[in-house]
Amino acid sequence: MSPGRISRRVFTTGLVAASALVRAQAGWPMKVIKLIVPFRPGGSTDVLARLIANRLKRVIPGCGFVIDHRPGAGG
Repeated sequence: MSPGRISRRVFTTGLVAASALVRAQAGWPMKVIKLIVPFRPGGSTDVLARLIANRLKRVIPGCGFVIDHRPGAGG
């Protein structure tokens, strides 16, 4: 991978986090938000998803986050 390009895993995790943030700010009810990670737990995507969830907890107080790993056929 050349410098300046982000990996598919980082992009996917960031996209999920951004959509959770947009939904929460659009008047979505304050409840548990599920971050779906399309890869197995224990890898770099797991660590990144947990870091994003911790940051979002600070941005959206009173809202919980659950990280749900769902590896697909290609994962």
